[in-house]
Amino acid sequence: MLKRRLYYLLMLAGVFYLVLLYDFWGLRFVAGCLLVFPSGSLLLLLLQALCGRYTLEAESEWVYRGEGTALVFTLENRGILPVGRVMLSGRLQTPGEKDIKLRQCLLGVGARAAGTVRVSVQTAHCGTARLEKARVRIFDALGLFSLPVRGNGSFAVYVLPRVDAGYGRELERVAQTFADAQEDDIYIRSYRQGDSIHRVYWKLSAKEGELQVRDYEPFSSVSLYLDFGHRLREQAAEWDAYLEKAASILAYLSKPGQNMTEVVWSEGESFRRYTVRGGRETAECMCAVLGRRDDAAAYFDAPVFALEQGYRLDGEGRLYLGGALFL
Repeated sequence: MLKRRLYYLLMLAGVFYLVLLYDFWGLRFVAGCLLVFPSGSLLLLLLQALCGRYTLEAESEWVYRGEGTALVFTLENRGILPVGRVMLSGRLQTPGEKDIKLRQCLLGVGARAAGTVRVSVQTAHCGTARLEKARVRIFDALGLFSLPVRGNGSFAVYVLPRVDAGYGRELERVAQTFADAQEDDIYIRSYRQGDSIHRVYWKLSAKEGELQVRDYEPFSSVSLYLDFGHRLREQAAEWDAYLEKAASILAYLSKPGQNMTEVVWSEGESFRRYTVRGGRETAECMCAVLGRRDDAAAYFDAPVFALEQGYRLDGEGRLYLGGALFL
């Protein structure tokens, strides 16, 4: 478009120079056309811009890592004049990758019609893919002028981790050793001050290296504390591996018949928590960890995970249960 404007200005300057040198009616007519036609095209462009509306949206709210998604750009032309060309520009941010300058054209939108463009986006790492500084401009028929178009919408997709099948099988195996210690409705937990010495499970205590006690009241919920630092988010490969372990733990804890799980993580000066009651809410919880705050409750009290059902996944990927290394 810049070259077209430059050529137009050079041609206009050349014609007016010849008009000054020679008194030719033909040159005057050409100079008048070079002024009238672009002016008329600019006036029509103003009407088209007033009658146009655009929308930006994501094909899906979230996808799993490695899957592709799409940005959907739609221009609705409410006027009686067709639109020749529309340009969408912005900066496309994908987690763990450099920003990409996006320039996408939409050609030929008829009167009282709508045109759509789909832009494919690849998701290699966990995080949030979004379009920043999006601008939409409409061009006149001659390609000399452009005006912004009003609209709304945005593009933001949460890239979720996949469940690590190998880690899940290892978690199942280790958890089975704890389940073997249960007897009917009797649950095993660590010794607390004040517990009767007669309720100590000596065989399991010798195996675990600390006192284990029989308890008859099961817990109604379990807790998972995602204990990661801010720097871990900036390391794409390590962040992917950490989130895959967290998703695998949630998949195990959210099996049918299991208790609900309260997931807690640190965010700034406070903590956020999300309650997972079933497998369907696992993806929603991961979206909250990645930055969606609509459903994650915030509180400022430090989390207490002294209960034996409390899991903690530290920044190195080690899983603890009740303060003891679990996996």
